Amino acid sequence: MTVWYRGTPVGYLQPDERGGFLFSYTDDWIAREDSFPVSLSLPLGETVDQDRADAFFSNLLPEGPGKERLCRQLGISPDNRYEILKAIGHDCAGALVIGDWPGDAEAEAEAPRYEPFGDDELDHLVRNRPALPVLADGEYVRFSLAGSASKWAVVYRDGGFHWPQGSAPSTHILKVHDPLFSHAPRNEAFTAFLAARLGLSVAGTIPSDDYLLIERYDRTRENGVSVRLHQEDAAQALGIPSFRKYQREGGVGVVQVLDLIRGHSRNPLQDQRSLITWQLANLILGNSDGHLKNISFLYDGDRVSLAPFYDMVCTRNYDGVERNLALSIGGGQDPGHIGRDQFREFARETRTSEAYIFRELDRIMSDLNEKLEDYAHDFVTRWGHSPVIDRVMRIVGTQIRRTGTLLQR
Repeated sequence: MTVWYRGTPVGYLQPDERGGFLFSYTDDWIAREDSFPVSLSLPLGETVDQDRADAFFSNLLPEGPGKERLCRQLGISPDNRYEILKAIGHDCAGALVIGDWPGDAEAEAEAPRYEPFGDDELDHLVRNRPALPVLADGEYVRFSLAGSASKWAVVYRDGGFHWPQGSAPSTHILKVHDPLFSHAPRNEAFTAFLAARLGLSVAGTIPSDDYLLIERYDRTRENGVSVRLHQEDAAQALGIPSFRKYQREGGVGVVQVLDLIRGHSRNPLQDQRSLITWQLANLILGNSDGHLKNISFLYDGDRVSLAPFYDMVCTRNYDGVERNLALSIGGGQDPGHIGRDQFREFARETRTSEAYIFRELDRIMSDLNEKLEDYAHDFVTRWGHSPVIDRVMRIVGTQIRRTGTLLQR
């Protein structure tokens, strides 16, 4: 398969004996003055580390039940990652388009084609959650995104939904409500809303009872046309497979991501502070699922910057969901036992002053303690009420009190 960037071949993929990926850059791409690596883990001008290449491209694939449904629908073995990507690689996260298809990729991108779908098809998606919906002409929609949730790449404009055709770029992610997690769309939207009030850059969301519509930060418009922006998540940037995205599974956490920021970010100080705030906010907002694939970088040439945060959910709202943080704070992952000693260690290991860590934590807790009801009122006024709003508020209040008590010990 060919790996394309805006109609230009960047490299080539071949299957290995395990159904994974072997990757090489093209000589022409390496020679270009405006070229950039597809990943911080795969620098240009060096022999490609094939384990890291395999991790990068495997991280573009769905996971868990979503991957299983997709493979059943396509008749592909779940172990054959190469064939899965071949089926869905036309609209991955970021700017890369992957696959071999006839025609000029650049010309197709300049004249994108979209097929509208209405309320009946949206209702079908909500009720059945197919891995790949079927178009009116009987063909599969060719998109299924990384992660385990039921979600699809769509175009949303003028209040209507459209399926991108061929390699046309999408503009939004449509994430459908999972009945196992009550009121999840508004939970995620409200948690992201609170994170934004704390000063974090977060992806824009439109919630409803049945789905969450998420604006893609890796898309922009140029001359009236939607254009892809290159990005990668922290697991890809570190060359880590998706099954090691939790710190307990691979030992990699905030410290290693901060090292990437120091070495490659256009705004290293700003991005370091944003990442630290995100991790502290996860603790207070009850989000225990803030793992490596929920941190991403946007490329600007060969430098990067932190992308807006996404998939921020108050997971403590749901019984039976892991309570420990995905990434540790000073070696601590149990939110009920992260106190002064852990925050001091967090400062040491992140090479940040203790004063800054405690000041930022106090700012987050004080802001939410004083303004949480006002923030909830603003959210409900805009998006409507849901029982989950009250539950998230109680969880946040409890976590503020618990953390405040632990800091006194």
